[in-house]
Amino acid sequence: MKQNFHLVKKHMNKHLGHALFLTFLLFLDQSTKYFILNLLEFGGHINFLFFRFSLVTNTGISFGLFKGNNTLFAIISFLAILYFVYLIIISSDKTSLTIALAGIIGNFIDRITLGYVIDFIDFRIWPVFNLADVFIFCGIFLFVMKEVKKQYSAKKHGT
Repeated sequence: MKQNFHLVKKHMNKHLGHALFLTFLLFLDQSTKYFILNLLEFGGHINFLFFRFSLVTNTGISFGLFKGNNTLFAIISFLAILYFVYLIIISSDKTSLTIALAGIIGNFIDRITLGYVIDFIDFRIWPVFNLADVFIFCGIFLFVMKEVKKQYSAKKHGT
């Protein structure tokens, strides 16, 4: 019985770090959106260094494509959350998947609570985006790079 308790405790500690990391990223995403919502009016902006904060809403997907489909993208986001949780469970690369999951959840929260996603980072040469978008891109990019490296290494060593 005592041995089983230690196995459960070890398993929980292993995932606690990723859960805390996920929570931190979600807090970062949601708090920046809350801050911008309280700082700017929709359509307004503030210049900051080499970019500006511009408060816009997005009922579509990346780059504002397919606007007006918030409900559809909320459903797709929910399914993506389930899929990424599954991937995290079976994958050895939990960190990059956790980063992407935080972004998916962050935008899903917006879709469910507000009916749109809040975007605010504006480089003026690229569509306006948010931290959740950055998390999704970086997490998936890191995951793909690790998988490519793993495949290359396996091929190089003949396994």
